Amino acid sequence: PCVLYQLGASWGPALARGQIWRLVTPVMLHANLTHLLFNVFFQLRMGFGMERQFGREKMMMIYFACGLFGNLMSVAVDPYKLAVGASTAGFGLIGVWLAEILLSWEILGPARERTVIWIVFMMISVTTMSSMTPNMDIFGHLGGALGGFLL
Repeated sequence: PCVLYQLGASWGPALARGQIWRLVTPVMLHANLTHLLFNVFFQLRMGFGMERQFGREKMMMIYFACGLFGNLMSVAVDPYKLAVGASTAGFGLIGVWLAEILLSWEILGPARERTVIWIVFMMISVTTMSSMTPNMDIFGHLGGALGGFLL
Protein backbone atom coordinates (compact mmCIF):
# COMPACT_ATOMS: atom_id res chain seq x y z
CA PRO A 1 0.00 0.00 0.00
CA CYS A 2 2.83 2.47 0.61
CA VAL A 3 3.94 2.30 -3.02
CA LEU A 4 0.37 2.85 -4.22
CA TYR A 5 0.08 5.83 -1.87
CA GLN A 6 3.30 7.30 -3.27
CA LEU A 7 2.03 6.81 -6.82
CA GLY A 8 -1.23 8.67 -6.13
CA ALA A 9 -3.82 6.36 -4.57
CA SER A 10 -6.91 8.05 -3.19
CA TRP A 11 -6.68 8.68 0.56
CA GLY A 12 -8.79 11.19 2.47
CA PRO A 13 -6.10 12.78 4.67
CA ALA A 14 -3.90 13.45 1.61
CA LEU A 15 -6.86 14.98 -0.23
CA ALA A 16 -7.57 17.16 2.81
CA ARG A 17 -4.00 18.47 2.49
CA GLY A 18 -4.78 19.64 -1.04
CA GLN A 19 -3.50 16.67 -3.07
CA ILE A 20 -6.50 16.81 -5.38
CA TRP A 21 -4.79 14.81 -8.14
CA ARG A 22 -5.59 11.80 -5.96
CA LEU A 23 -9.16 11.98 -7.28
CA VAL A 24 -7.95 11.03 -10.78
CA THR A 25 -4.65 9.13 -10.43
CA PRO A 26 -6.22 6.02 -8.81
CA VAL A 27 -7.90 5.26 -12.16
CA MET A 28 -4.43 4.49 -13.56
CA LEU A 29 -3.26 2.40 -10.59
CA HIS A 30 -4.15 -1.21 -9.76
CA ALA A 31 -3.49 -3.38 -6.73
CA ASN A 32 -2.30 -6.41 -8.73
CA LEU A 33 -2.27 -8.00 -12.17
CA THR A 34 -5.68 -9.65 -11.74
CA HIS A 35 -7.20 -6.29 -10.80
CA LEU A 36 -5.64 -4.67 -13.87
CA LEU A 37 -6.71 -7.44 -16.27
CA PHE A 38 -10.28 -7.47 -14.99
CA ASN A 39 -10.57 -3.70 -15.47
CA VAL A 40 -9.00 -3.84 -18.93
CA PHE A 41 -11.38 -6.60 -20.06
CA PHE A 42 -14.39 -4.77 -18.64
CA GLN A 43 -13.43 -1.49 -20.27
CA LEU A 44 -12.69 -3.04 -23.63
CA ARG A 45 -16.21 -4.50 -23.60
CA MET A 46 -17.74 -1.12 -22.75
CA GLY A 47 -15.33 1.40 -24.17
CA PHE A 48 -15.03 0.79 -27.91
CA GLY A 49 -18.70 1.31 -28.69
CA MET A 50 -18.90 4.39 -26.52
CA GLU A 51 -15.75 5.83 -28.06
CA ARG A 52 -17.30 5.43 -31.52
CA GLN A 53 -20.45 7.14 -30.26
CA PHE A 54 -18.87 10.05 -28.38
CA GLY A 55 -15.46 10.44 -30.00
CA ARG A 56 -12.05 9.99 -28.40
CA GLU A 57 -11.77 13.35 -26.60
CA LYS A 58 -15.27 13.33 -25.14
CA MET A 59 -14.89 9.69 -24.13
CA MET A 60 -11.66 10.48 -22.29
CA MET A 61 -13.34 13.36 -20.44
CA ILE A 62 -16.32 11.16 -19.52
CA TYR A 63 -14.03 8.36 -18.36
CA PHE A 64 -11.91 10.50 -16.06
CA ALA A 65 -14.92 12.49 -14.79
CA CYS A 66 -16.57 9.20 -13.79
CA GLY A 67 -13.39 8.12 -12.04
CA LEU A 68 -13.32 11.43 -10.19
CA PHE A 69 -16.98 11.05 -9.12
CA GLY A 70 -16.31 7.53 -7.89
CA ASN A 71 -13.23 8.52 -5.94
CA LEU A 72 -15.09 11.48 -4.41
CA MET A 73 -17.86 9.20 -3.17
CA SER A 74 -15.37 6.65 -1.91
CA VAL A 75 -13.41 9.18 0.11
CA ALA A 76 -16.62 10.81 1.39
CA VAL A 77 -17.85 7.48 2.79
CA ASP A 78 -14.51 6.09 3.99
CA PRO A 79 -11.74 8.72 3.99
CA TYR A 80 -9.16 6.32 5.46
CA LYS A 81 -9.50 3.71 2.72
CA LEU A 82 -6.57 3.66 0.32
CA ALA A 83 -8.25 3.25 -3.08
CA VAL A 84 -6.92 2.41 -6.55
CA GLY A 85 -8.43 1.04 -9.74
CA ALA A 86 -10.31 1.95 -12.87
CA SER A 87 -13.56 0.39 -11.67
CA THR A 88 -14.87 3.83 -10.71
CA ALA A 89 -14.55 4.93 -14.33
CA GLY A 90 -15.77 1.56 -15.64
CA PHE A 91 -18.93 1.74 -13.57
CA GLY A 92 -19.29 5.31 -14.78
CA LEU A 93 -19.46 4.00 -18.34
CA ILE A 94 -22.32 1.74 -17.26
CA GLY A 95 -24.05 4.78 -15.76
CA VAL A 96 -23.63 6.68 -19.03
CA TRP A 97 -25.03 3.69 -20.94
CA LEU A 98 -28.05 3.49 -18.65
CA ALA A 99 -28.71 7.24 -19.01
CA GLU A 100 -28.47 6.94 -22.81
CA ILE A 101 -31.06 4.16 -22.77
CA LEU A 102 -33.44 6.12 -20.58
CA LEU A 103 -33.06 9.22 -22.76
CA SER A 104 -33.81 7.13 -25.87
CA TRP A 105 -36.53 5.03 -24.26
CA GLU A 106 -39.23 5.60 -26.90
CA ILE A 107 -36.87 5.07 -29.82
CA LEU A 108 -35.41 1.79 -28.56
CA GLY A 109 -38.63 -0.19 -28.52
CA PRO A 110 -38.94 -3.67 -27.01
CA ALA A 111 -35.20 -4.28 -26.62
CA ARG A 112 -34.94 -1.55 -24.00
CA GLU A 113 -36.23 -3.65 -21.10
CA ARG A 114 -33.80 -6.46 -21.87
CA THR A 115 -30.97 -3.95 -22.12
CA VAL A 116 -31.77 -2.37 -18.76
CA ILE A 117 -32.02 -5.82 -17.15
CA TRP A 118 -28.65 -6.71 -18.70
CA ILE A 119 -27.05 -3.52 -17.34
CA VAL A 120 -28.41 -4.12 -13.84
CA PHE A 121 -27.32 -7.78 -14.00
CA MET A 122 -23.85 -6.74 -15.13
CA MET A 123 -23.50 -4.20 -12.31
CA ILE A 124 -24.64 -6.72 -9.69
CA SER A 125 -22.40 -9.46 -11.13
CA VAL A 126 -19.29 -7.29 -11.25
CA THR A 127 -19.94 -5.95 -7.76
CA THR A 128 -20.54 -9.46 -6.41
CA MET A 129 -17.40 -10.85 -8.05
CA SER A 130 -15.25 -7.95 -6.95
CA SER A 131 -16.66 -8.07 -3.41
CA MET A 132 -14.78 -11.33 -3.03
CA THR A 133 -11.60 -9.30 -3.40
CA PRO A 134 -10.22 -7.76 -0.22
CA ASN A 135 -10.51 -3.97 -0.05
CA MET A 136 -13.07 -3.76 -2.86
CA ASP A 137 -14.46 -0.23 -3.04
CA ILE A 138 -18.22 -0.58 -3.52
CA PHE A 139 -18.80 3.12 -2.85
CA GLY A 140 -16.28 4.00 -5.54
CA HIS A 141 -18.23 1.78 -7.95
CA LEU A 142 -21.54 3.38 -6.98
CA GLY A 143 -20.10 6.88 -7.19
CA GLY A 144 -18.69 6.20 -10.64
CA ALA A 145 -22.02 4.81 -11.86
CA LEU A 146 -23.91 7.77 -10.42
CA GLY A 147 -21.42 10.20 -11.94
CA GLY A 148 -21.77 8.57 -15.35
CA PHE A 149 -25.54 8.60 -15.11
CA LEU A 150 -25.55 12.31 -14.23
CA LEU A 151 -23.11 13.28 -16.98
